[in-house]
Amino acid sequence: MNRLNIRSKHRNNQRGVVLITSLIILIITSLLALYMFGGFIQDEKISGNNREKARAVDAAFAALNTAQFWMALPNSTYAGDWVTGAPCAASSAVPVICSNPLANPTTLPWTVGVAPTLGAMTVNAEGGVNTYATGTQYYIEYLTTVGTNPGAGMYRVTSTASGGNAAAVAVQQAVFQVTTDSQDIGGG
Repeated sequence: MNRLNIRSKHRNNQRGVVLITSLIILIITSLLALYMFGGFIQDEKISGNNREKARAVDAAFAALNTAQFWMALPNSTYAGDWVTGAPCAASSAVPVICSNPLANPTTLPWTVGVAPTLGAMTVNAEGGVNTYATGTQYYIEYLTTVGTNPGAGMYRVTSTASGGNAAAVAVQQAVFQVTTDSQDIGGG
């Protein structure tokens, strides 16, 4: 009987060790799962931020392209002076050439500039799916004439736009040369 009792105690001790080992493995596995889950959530946040930043950059480039297209149009509808521009102190619904530089392009929102219509862009201050937190703007600044042609000028265009939230903002800048002279390219 003594022998049976010893075996029984030995089995109970083994069962206790297996139970404790199993619990330790379960705790370690649970902690690893929580750590991985936190990493997945962080990856999703980073991906979302990158998506919204890309949307902001795309909208700002669209505003730059709109300004460039307007400047390249023959007989652009602009009543002001293309050569010197005019002091700009307020936002405008129509394109203007400004003689004064934009005070600080990265301080938003701007109180000056043009808000172009960019297709089906839905603006919602709270942001969200398929919306932009703020509209796009661009600012055309006259820089200087080029060469002897008074109609040739250099212009700095600065644009800004947001993505789906107000924290995803892009400011783009480009310099364009616009000429009004013509050139004989041959032909009959």
